[in-house]
Amino acid sequence: MTVIEYRSVSNGFGKHDEITASTSTVPTYFCRHIAHAPADMDWQEMQVIQLVDVATGEQPRLQTTVQACWTDTALHMRFTCEDDYIHSPYYNRDDLLFHGDVVEWFIDVDGKGLQYYEFNLSPNNVVFDALILNEPDKQREYLLEWNANGLRTSVTQLESTAFDKQPAQQSIQEQVHVYSYSIELPFTDLNTIAQEGSEWRFNCYRIDENTDKERSYWAWSPTGEINFHAPERFGHLRFVR
Repeated sequence: MTVIEYRSVSNGFGKHDEITASTSTVPTYFCRHIAHAPADMDWQEMQVIQLVDVATGEQPRLQTTVQACWTDTALHMRFTCEDDYIHSPYYNRDDLLFHGDVVEWFIDVDGKGLQYYEFNLSPNNVVFDALILNEPDKQREYLLEWNANGLRTSVTQLESTAFDKQPAQQSIQEQVHVYSYSIELPFTDLNTIAQEGSEWRFNCYRIDENTDKERSYWAWSPTGEINFHAPERFGHLRFVR
């Protein structure tokens, strides 16, 4: 599987202390604990992050925000996306969704960059998930046969005022709709459990195509190039109560 954002590149990993030094400036998300699956009102209390251009860090033409929280059993996430045109002709699990419009999140539970999970969710609520092996001096492996069997997702169109109460630049126009991508990922699918003080590495992305077939690539923690597979640039996901 080789496309522009997943082209084969050197792993870029040396000793562990070198990895730590290279990631000292990546952002941190404080993921709050909640007693139950989040409702709309609960999301109003969660930290909001905004995606920017993956290569330059500049503000994108459409707004994308991401929030996360956790229960005793699962990680919950929500992408809220402005969209004025949708291109996603895919309807089967593990179709190559990243050739169309998609939101993505990558998770590295161990934080070493050697193994991490990739998740894609399309506007049609179709899932792509894979386990990525990124061992030094070896070609990166994409294990598409791996599935998060307990993953639950939904995609819902919201009112165009969905961003009104968020501290973001207003760019809503009549032709722009707002969509909510909701994710519930059980910890058992990642063979781990989170607790207060746990810290993972993760990044959030979005690919969007406009009516002129021009593609944009956005990220929470920019990688400096059109390449999402840069675990050294993953931010920190810190579990707090």
